[in-house]
Amino acid sequence: MERIVVIEAVALYWPLCLAVFLALLLRPSARERAAIAMAATWQAASLALLNALAQQVGWWRFSESAWSVLGMPLSLYLGWVILWGVVAVLLLRRFGVAITVVILVVFDVLAMPLMQPVLELSGCWLLGEGVCIFIGLISGMLLARWVIEDRQTQWRAGLISIAFVGLVMVVLPVIGSRGEVMVHAVGMSVWMAWSIGAVLFFVGLPALAAVIEFAREGRGTPIPFDPPKRLVVTGVYSYISNPMQTSMCWVLLLGGVFFQHWIFLMLAAVSVIYSEGIARWSEGEDMKKRYGKKWEAYRRVVPRWRLSLIPQFPDDMPKSKLYYEVDCEVCNDIGQWFIRHSPEGMTLEPASNYQRTRLKRITYVSSTGEEVSGVLAIAAALQNIHLGWAMFGWLLQLPGVSHIAQLAMDASGAAPAKGG
Repeated sequence: MERIVVIEAVALYWPLCLAVFLALLLRPSARERAAIAMAATWQAASLALLNALAQQVGWWRFSESAWSVLGMPLSLYLGWVILWGVVAVLLLRRFGVAITVVILVVFDVLAMPLMQPVLELSGCWLLGEGVCIFIGLISGMLLARWVIEDRQTQWRAGLISIAFVGLVMVVLPVIGSRGEVMVHAVGMSVWMAWSIGAVLFFVGLPALAAVIEFAREGRGTPIPFDPPKRLVVTGVYSYISNPMQTSMCWVLLLGGVFFQHWIFLMLAAVSVIYSEGIARWSEGEDMKKRYGKKWEAYRRVVPRWRLSLIPQFPDDMPKSKLYYEVDCEVCNDIGQWFIRHSPEGMTLEPASNYQRTRLKRITYVSSTGEEVSGVLAIAAALQNIHLGWAMFGWLLQLPGVSHIAQLAMDASGAAPAKGG
């Protein structure tokens, strides 16, 4: 028993003291502090889920503990999150990603066998360690580096969104219900699981569209430490000004119904209280300072907690443009279809009016000047008609879906024009 207490104490306080020492020594910049927050969030989600997987497939198992996270003692969980999410980011400035990963991998391989009986390893534990390193550590390090260097916006927005959803929809409910939610989920039929998943995906679609819009139009992420650099009023934000928190609230409410546990309802209530009591005030003050009258004009026309049926734009906002080739039969048919549907805040232009280069695909230029082409252009343009077509556009622009649709579109005769 004494050995277990010592191991758990060392596993928590050694990374914590090291993190404090490095922070005082290196004095991280604002971008580095943002990277630490985002990397720690990624590790908090990924390490909980990966260790649950490791126990399920038999890579290792943990001793019973009064406080645990998906079967993992809380002290080990927090220590691991601090080591991979804080210490690792602080070491980036000195060593870079590759050497930092090597240092932490060597430490893990040497330390994990010494943690018995708290951690009991199987003969194939190195396979599990490799999975954790690849998905947890390396992904977290890349996320941190992208935040520090302010690049790969879409990747870092995607990773942090996955981490947040994993924490709110899986880790916290399982911890709060002491595993009851997981037992209920495992007992579901395949048909029921797929049906619930489809409903939750549909309700969460505006939030997914918001993440894409933040990354593409705002060049930032949903996290306050790494916010968009421009005011985002297009796409889903022309239908609702609070799509992420609204979707999350509805997903949690439906989760409470589907999984029959109050923990989801409590999390939904907390999300509303946070959104209205803290985020709305702090966000409002920040947005007023950064964007002034543009923000005030936007807030006057776009609702906060409900979706409009048609997109709403401030009167003085520049219109987006959809350029299409009138001499291409498929492209011209698409252009004429949009003209018949009278999109809001968007004009249709022949490709000859495009001034930069010769267009090879149908191209959408947003009010901020951001461009997308092909299927992504159609998906963006659909969001300027009404809510029904906008939802189809949100689905169409998802990674994977857009790639498959583009291949199908090219095969139908809308392949890129040659030359130019």
